[in-house]
Amino acid sequence: MLTKLAPTKEQWFSIFKARSLKKAVKDSERKLDELLQRITTATEEIDNLKQFEISRNQTAKRDEEDALSLVEYVKANYIQSNIRHRLDKSVVPNSFDQKLHYHLTTYFQNISTKNPKK
Repeated sequence: MLTKLAPTKEQWFSIFKARSLKKAVKDSERKLDELLQRITTATEEIDNLKQFEISRNQTAKRDEEDALSLVEYVKANYIQSNIRHRLDKSVVPNSFDQKLHYHLTTYFQNISTKNPKK
């Protein structure tokens, strides 16, 4: 009676084959889930890098505009001080002010105004 209910040799092979296929499918699903997770983290990192590049470009443009406006301000201030100095010889340009302690400026100013004492 038990032999009639027991599976045949071919049925046993198909049972074991189905189990191994089911296990292989689970393994491949797990590997695909890992790959999907890596892909999603990579796309998130790419999006973060794109956002960082956009903000960096905006910051670079802002810094460039600030630097150009500073250059224009310094140029205009220098031109105005030169015009004042040319028009009135008694006015010393701001860059040669005694309060500034730039080495070359004070060096040349001290040489030109020095009275030799013997």
